[in-house]
Amino acid sequence: MSIPTITPLPQAPQVTDAPSVFSQRANTFVAALAQLVTETNATTAEINQALAGALVLFDGFKGDWEAGSFGAGDVVRKDNVFYISLVDSNTQEPPGSDWQELLSNFFKGDWQPGSFAAGDVVRKDDVFYLSLVDSNTQEPPDSNWQELLTALSTTFDPSNVALTGETVQAGMEQLCTLPVSAKTASYTLAASDIGGLVSISSGDVTVAANEFDAGDTVVIYNDSATSRSIERDSGVTMYWVNGQDADRTILQRGLATIVCVGSNEFVITGQGLS
Repeated sequence: MSIPTITPLPQAPQVTDAPSVFSQRANTFVAALAQLVTETNATTAEINQALAGALVLFDGFKGDWEAGSFGAGDVVRKDNVFYISLVDSNTQEPPGSDWQELLSNFFKGDWQPGSFAAGDVVRKDDVFYLSLVDSNTQEPPDSNWQELLTALSTTFDPSNVALTGETVQAGMEQLCTLPVSAKTASYTLAASDIGGLVSISSGDVTVAANEFDAGDTVVIYNDSATSRSIERDSGVTMYWVNGQDADRTILQRGLATIVCVGSNEFVITGQGLS
């Protein structure tokens, strides 16, 4: 049996990404979700089909459940789950106390030398095998065993597909939240501040040279009741209105966005700047 491979999701956008990189990664990530759903559904269908095919080997497999009377050992399928009857003259609809979900009843764990009955299921090298005969002492794979299904961990990482509307929404909300770094003294911006909010309550801020690449963005908040300076390091150009290159003052409770546009070149904009 060959289970379809689920394509891993591309790298998700990060709040530290440059705007152009963030947009590109976000578009690629969202576009890949449709393929993820299709491949996941195909994998589930293949597993169900393979499981159903293996269970036909049971003499007692009766197909999809319909109202009737079943003997002990009869196997039926209902809502894509397989059940084995525990009693004779079983008229109860599964699931119920007269039925046992199949694999949980017959799964014997990882294969070890021993004797297995027809219907027992073991796992060896991440593959599940169904014993076709009683007193089965052969090591799988072997003609006395039927490959049942390959462990999902060998084809895809479950963490890549454990997606719900809530988890996607929570992830997108996290991407839209700036990590905050609070400063209580004069501070020189660093690469670790990219994509974040630097909140300063005392001292001034210096835009460092040779620290940022084009597209890197930092937001600065003056969390105080007095003005603060945003100063250029040696070799830094910081443009404002009409291409003016100079240090800037950020007023109390002001907010400034600094974007690197080239080698040691920045543009500053925001509310409360002078």
